[in-house]
Amino acid sequence: MVTFICGLVVLRNDDDGDDHVAVPPSNLGSQLAAMVGSAVGSDVSFSVGGETFHAHRAVLAARSPVFRAELLGSMAEATMPCVTLRDIEPATFRALLHFVYTDVLQIEGSSSTSTTDLLQRLLAAADRFALERLKLMCAQKLWESVSVETVIATLCCAEMHSCPELKNRCIDLVVTKDNFMEVAVTKDYFHLGQKASWMTVIGEWVPERRISAGEHNSTIVFHFYSHAGCKYISVFLLLDENEIDPKISIIFEVFLMDKDGKPSSHHAKRTMGPNMETASGLRFTGWRHFVKQSDLQPDHVSDKGTATFVCGFMVVRNDVHGNPIPSYGGSADGSDVSFAIGGETFHAHRAVLAARSPVFRAELLGSMAEATMPCVTLHDIEPATFQSYFCCKEVASFNPRFYIP
Repeated sequence: MVTFICGLVVLRNDDDGDDHVAVPPSNLGSQLAAMVGSAVGSDVSFSVGGETFHAHRAVLAARSPVFRAELLGSMAEATMPCVTLRDIEPATFRALLHFVYTDVLQIEGSSSTSTTDLLQRLLAAADRFALERLKLMCAQKLWESVSVETVIATLCCAEMHSCPELKNRCIDLVVTKDNFMEVAVTKDYFHLGQKASWMTVIGEWVPERRISAGEHNSTIVFHFYSHAGCKYISVFLLLDENEIDPKISIIFEVFLMDKDGKPSSHHAKRTMGPNMETASGLRFTGWRHFVKQSDLQPDHVSDKGTATFVCGFMVVRNDVHGNPIPSYGGSADGSDVSFAIGGETFHAHRAVLAARSPVFRAELLGSMAEATMPCVTLHDIEPATFQSYFCCKEVASFNPRFYIP
């Protein structure tokens, strides 16, 4: 008798000949997104504007050095089950948490205006918690939607929260001649500079006007000038000699308004640069032949015989990094906070520490408990280590605790 053993194997042929093991796409992002605001496994919550957000200390600490210092360090919040945050809105904190867990920028705005406002607030929050990637993502979104109506507010936001990439792009947009004329008549223009308008009766003397941009003061002078049988209106910007700084550029723009209240495209001039002419001890810039008096009629003179000039004055600093702050380490002069470390006391200055470290900024100028303490006790750090922080005029090395970039 002969025994036969038979085997049957069924093969699928729909793999297109690929010799590989199918690996599903990563779902880490969606799984972490499900943790946003979830109370499952949460070990800390935040009270923001009347709303409560559940979170996880380890995730926040891994993503932000400010959260790490606040939630896992020696600050008072490290033992609080619920941390109250001020100066931030729920929608902003919700978007920040979503980014922390997913690395994705998610904006929920009902209109372009509200979206821009939320992006500006979120950029400020990203700066507050040292989330540099989120800050740059917000900056890119703001730049994509910037217009002459919003560029000044965006420029202010970039300047306040140390975003030079966005700041430089906004400045480039503002100083374009046609754009500057439109920007100069917006209410937001007063945030960075100052503009003044004159309604003067044609043929009468135009008074001087003091004008300022930040700490920089100047005088705008109008006068009549006759040349070759023609009468011109001259416009000059005068700066005191002690106002001249080689690190600044002056932008001075003057244009006429027509009878309908719109800027004139034919009678507009602008000057920009750090150099100004010198005469009799005065620094000035401007135009002797700005406009002929005969050219004002009929489009720029009202029925009352007046014409309106709008002058814009802006100061732009060219030194992005500036000079290092001199050492104030350990001095009690002007000190407004001290640190108790290993039995020793170190006097310090909140503004200097906040300017150098986002962790110190959040601790000493934010809504944490230490913001109101005259003396802050720090553990897990040696006096000599802390002293070395103050002994250097400029700390270039990375300090993981205080996050000095």
